[in-house]
Amino acid sequence: MSDTAAFLRRHEGLRLHPYRDSLGLWTWGYGSRITDRLLIEALENGCDFPLTLPQAEALLRAGICIATQDAKTLFPRFLSLSPLQQIALTSLAYHCGYGELSQWDGLAEAIAQGDARRAADEVLFVDGKSCAQVSRYAAMFPARAHETSALLLDHPA
Repeated sequence: MSDTAAFLRRHEGLRLHPYRDSLGLWTWGYGSRITDRLLIEALENGCDFPLTLPQAEALLRAGICIATQDAKTLFPRFLSLSPLQQIALTSLAYHCGYGELSQWDGLAEAIAQGDARRAADEVLFVDGKSCAQVSRYAAMFPARAHETSALLLDHPA
């Protein structure tokens, strides 16, 4: 979990005060989405509820546990993958969420077939083709997408 946590800390950054992420969703800590309706309503009315560092770390650990379970569910070969590939898929599950990641059919197919090159390309390009348009994920999060792609190829970033 510590390597995954380090990857997420580096890419998510830490914000102890709630903020709206790139999608306009209330978020805090290391990219943890705030889902409690009462808390969101209070934030939208100008209230502020900062986290402490231990709270942010606890949310990160909980998020990694959930993301790891999601990755195991979505990618049945997960446990047979290398530690770097597991970090990549757990990070994608943490960042995208189960729902969005479950719709990434090309990635799931590439992982199921053991095709690391195609899986890495799926993160970077539409339809996993290197001559294709840059994927929405890579367009929004270029550094993270390139590092995730490298991890899927079993290369430390």
